[in-house]
Amino acid sequence: MAFDIVPLPGGGPVDMVTVDRHWYLTGDGSRVVPEGDPAGRWLWASPGTEVQRAEAVRLGAVTADQPTAPEPTSAPADEDTKARPAPPNKQLAKPGDKSGGTVAELRAQATELGVQVDNRWGVERLRQEIAEADVEAE
Repeated sequence: MAFDIVPLPGGGPVDMVTVDRHWYLTGDGSRVVPEGDPAGRWLWASPGTEVQRAEAVRLGAVTADQPTAPEPTSAPADEDTKARPAPPNKQLAKPGDKSGGTVAELRAQATELGVQVDNRWGVERLRQEIAEADVEAE
């Protein structure tokens, strides 16, 4: 079957159907054909799309006498669907400084060279500012 029949809440008549595959309109727009049919020109619906039953019948996606789906039964919630707490937000440790100098040491070195240090700067920015100050001092 190409569609899942979706009953309206409250047990009213079926009004919408859910598409379970790609349907394409023909060139003249008078009917729909399944994916792969050479007559298909434009995508009409994709899997999971809800469309009006009357429109689906008019275009030939379902027949008018197609039976409706039974009322869905409510199943107890499984362990997989229960809400789980979010994992802790752990910040990754930064790798150690390989070329010498901690942030505090680099700040002190930059200050000695006359650089106005911003406390938000990391190791790379401090090294860059120190290198620029060394070039200017020469």
